[in-house]
Amino acid sequence: MGSLINNLFWVGLGGALGAASRFLIHRLVSLWFGVSFPWGTLGINIVGCFAIGCMIGACNQTAWFETYGRAFLVIGFLGAFTTFSTFSLETINLFEQSRIFGAIMYAGGTTVACLCVAWLGMRIGNTLA
Repeated sequence: MGSLINNLFWVGLGGALGAASRFLIHRLVSLWFGVSFPWGTLGINIVGCFAIGCMIGACNQTAWFETYGRAFLVIGFLGAFTTFSTFSLETINLFEQSRIFGAIMYAGGTTVACLCVAWLGMRIGNTLA
């Protein structure tokens, strides 16, 4: 039971920090680039996928990562920082605004970019481990 409570603490702390970070970064990007395209969510998801790849590649077999790092950083922080639900809603909004090409490019580009940077992050993380 102690391990469950410990993991809940780390997931909750990481989740709170990840969600707050996503909110702030999304706001800043929207101020800089406007809201005509969901640049904030795209950038956040790409950075988050790269970071999760790096962490898994570099830390997966370390004691601290297994004890609290995975719960705090991967499940909590990056789980709350990246957001599939917002990505999905923004894609639907682009379709509903008849911005078909933009919606397809956003959905396809996000998927390909996030898969590529997660893989790249894992490769980089493995070399650092």
